[in-house]
Amino acid sequence: PDDLQSRFGFAHPKQCLELSFARQSLGIISRVHPAVVSALGVDNSDVAVLLLDVDALVDAQAKTKFKFSSPPTFPAVKVDVALALPTGVDYAAAHNAVSAAAGKLLDQIELFDVYSGPGLKDGQHSMAFTVLLRASDRTLGDKEEQSFIQKVSKAAEQLGGNLRS
Repeated sequence: PDDLQSRFGFAHPKQCLELSFARQSLGIISRVHPAVVSALGVDNSDVAVLLLDVDALVDAQAKTKFKFSSPPTFPAVKVDVALALPTGVDYAAAHNAVSAAAGKLLDQIELFDVYSGPGLKDGQHSMAFTVLLRASDRTLGDKEEQSFIQKVSKAAEQLGGNLRS
């Protein structure tokens, strides 16, 4: 922070963060120094600055595997699915089955619960996933959501289990 304060006179001495990647500075995010805020005539206001070096950001991107993409145009459909599976079926197999059921509509998948106990058959455990489905060219409807749920149900059966309601 002290070095940033000397390089950026507007930066708050204790509330400033440098953004970097692979030891290359990409910019800073900082609360503006109270003296600068006062000089601007906006006392009792919280003012912050985000300063990005776009050339450094593009250079960092070119040296790595991460890629920039435009924000999605169409909304995602969030679907929670829970699979009751034999205890021998691991996370990777369940994750792959749910991902395959989503196909090209898969935007994001996250495991949010693992359960074993009452309500399940002996030798079963449950894995619950939140899945975001999204199309790049349209808003998805109930038809796509129901198709996904049917595919997940079939995938669970192929793994020796079932879709929990």
